[in-house]
Amino acid sequence: WLRTPRAKGGVHGLFSDPFSLGTRTGKQHQSNEDRLLFAEFCDRDGFSARLLAVCDGMGGMVAGAHCAETGISTFALALASAIRHGRALPVALRDAVLLANERVWSSHHADGGTTLTAVLVHRGEVWACTVGDSRLFGHGSAGLQQLSRDDTLEGALASIRFPPPVGNARRDPERQRLVQFVG
Repeated sequence: WLRTPRAKGGVHGLFSDPFSLGTRTGKQHQSNEDRLLFAEFCDRDGFSARLLAVCDGMGGMVAGAHCAETGISTFALALASAIRHGRALPVALRDAVLLANERVWSSHHADGGTTLTAVLVHRGEVWACTVGDSRLFGHGSAGLQQLSRDDTLEGALASIRFPPPVGNARRDPERQRLVQFVG
């Protein structure tokens, strides 16, 4: 199920629920290393939990698609197990990310990695986690707004209110270097 053929370009993975996942091949790459997941499972009391997640294998690194597959499947299985066993959601999300990180790292030893963005809806609450620069957006009365912070050098500097780059420095690709990712 992780290797379903996709048409080149376009958006994939829209659902009838008030959630959507989308992916497309960008202008810089010939292939898409995104892996999307929508899963529904129950907690130990029978309440439904819905998980939407995306992992994007890091271009330019070895086996980005495999890293994304390993990351998303490990994360989802660990989270489902933790919720079935009654773990607190913040702890369950953190531990699922850490296990995904461990599995991707053990497979590729820093030669590969993936981003991870996930939203969990459970018992009327919405929880989210992000690692890397796959963005999470929300839509409300103010329109579409980015809810996540990019784990890039530029994002880290912006979070401490470091002045934005000027002149040619604005085009420096190092600004987009990930400082945090799975793997």
